[in-house]
Amino acid sequence: MGNPEALDLIAVWLALGRALRSEPLSLRHREILILRTGWNCQSVYEFSQHRALATEGGMTDDDLRRIVAGPDAPGWDPFEAALVRAADEMHADCCISD
Repeated sequence: MGNPEALDLIAVWLALGRALRSEPLSLRHREILILRTGWNCQSVYEFSQHRALATEGGMTDDDLRRIVAGPDAPGWDPFEAALVRAADEMHADCCISD
């Protein structure tokens, strides 16, 4: 049968993945969110898998360094900095400020 809490978590995770793929985010913006979340969670698997997807999609080593450095790293455009900040806030507080 499985652990009910684990099954609930899996259901939420799958719903998030579907939402990120179906919403009007570009590959680049989606990967920024996923990579920053992987970095915040120290998920070697998630970060390495999505690093490969992101670089295939045109992200550069400088982009990846900025993802690791965070939202205040030089070189982000305002929208991308906001995406990184949103990922950080979700990780820290489970909500996003205005």
